[in-house]
Amino acid sequence: MENGFIPLIPVRTDKPILKDKLNEVLMIIAQTVVNAPIKMGDILINDVLNSGVNIIASRDLSKS
Repeated sequence: MENGFIPLIPVRTDKPILKDKLNEVLMIIAQTVVNAPIKMGDILINDVLNSGVNIIASRDLSKS
């Protein structure tokens, strides 16, 4: 997280992720850097692993 008042933001998916892809998706999430401000529902990673699944912010985060 860049410019946020906390270093991480909770996320969720908009569709289920296959169990065998979960670890790879978690690694991608951990390596992703986004810039605040973020609104709950913003797509942070679009179509992760070409799966059709988006990673979405599950809370607002203002700039620090």
